[in-house]
Amino acid sequence: MSETFMAGVQYNDLKGTSAADEQDVKQIDRWLKENHHIDSNDSFVGLSMHANGTNEQSVSVSFFTINLEVDQNIPDLITSSQSGVPVKKINIDMNTSEFIRLFKRFNVTLSISGLMEGEEYNEQ
Repeated sequence: MSETFMAGVQYNDLKGTSAADEQDVKQIDRWLKENHHIDSNDSFVGLSMHANGTNEQSVSVSFFTINLEVDQNIPDLITSSQSGVPVKKINIDMNTSEFIRLFKRFNVTLSISGLMEGEEYNEQ
């Protein structure tokens, strides 16, 4: 089954972007391997996190990984994919603080229908 890698919720009242710095180089990859979620040939390529306003203690995270052969690299594998990137999706419910600790910095912007994305603004 083919899906598009993009955030979305039921009504999409607010849309935006996100950016993050991993706590360490390949921190998420290492965490997945140390916790026996992926094999040594698998490499982390993305994630999707879903939070529910009724439970601030945990988040549902889908980690996306790809299996790399010795002569492959992640950018080439993703860009050369003709019929969708071949990923493995690992769904994990995590404590919110455990999820946040994977990152050194984490930033999310949201605006009504995404109208503010990329717009300059002046604080008044």
